[in-house]
Amino acid sequence: MRTHFAVTPPFDTTPVSACGRGRRLDFNAFHIDCGNCTKSDPFILALDEAKSAKHALFMAQEPRLMREPWHTEVVYIICKECGHNLFRMGDRTCYGHYQDYVCGRCGNKESRLTETGMSF
Repeated sequence: MRTHFAVTPPFDTTPVSACGRGRRLDFNAFHIDCGNCTKSDPFILALDEAKSAKHALFMAQEPRLMREPWHTEVVYIICKECGHNLFRMGDRTCYGHYQDYVCGRCGNKESRLTETGMSF
């Protein structure tokens, strides 16, 4: 079942889908998988706003020391490109099995296995 982008028409409080077909609606642009909705102008604008807000929140993070997971002693992550040790927390990749840490100096991504990935 496809998830459609919810649009609230003017002078109405009931949301409808952007393509006019679906019943399963969502206002979050990252959850939409209807091909017709993804081509609509309201969706494109909402996706651009969501991406820029996500990037602004990421850049607002203060780079900090990140510990290596799965080590009993205190070991910090070090960037393989520039040797810097301050990172921002990025998104999880591969269905949540890897956590991305982005270097605060050069922007290189360092990925580490999470608890979800260890459960395989």
